[in-house]
Amino acid sequence: MLELFMAVSIGQVASKADADARAVIAIVLAQRQPKKQTYAEASAEAIRRNVPLVVFIGHARRHIAGAVSCEVESLTGYSGPCVVVGVPASATGVPGGESAVYWRATLPRSATDAEILATFAQERKGVYNHSSVSSAIC
Repeated sequence: MLELFMAVSIGQVASKADADARAVIAIVLAQRQPKKQTYAEASAEAIRRNVPLVVFIGHARRHIAGAVSCEVESLTGYSGPCVVVGVPASATGVPGGESAVYWRATLPRSATDAEILATFAQERKGVYNHSSVSSAIC
């Protein structure tokens, strides 16, 4: 009887230790995953840092060098999965609207990083094409 009690007790200790280990691993992994920014948070960061905003609509976001990116399920005015690139008003040279992000391009979901980067290459060089600046996207 004592052997049975010891076997059950050891089994309970092992399963408790396993559960604790799984909990610790889950916490560590959760801390390693960057918090997903909302569209508003990403837009505000792009304005603050004066860098382009890349919005992945209907699909997972990717990191784009030199930009702030976020993902949203949908965005008013856009249908289906796509990538929308905007630039802060201060990067366009358009006076006023410093707290806005202006549309630069709408690309298909399949757009490569190079295609996305090309949409705001002129802003990086300080060359502004005011005719391609359209309405604010936020």
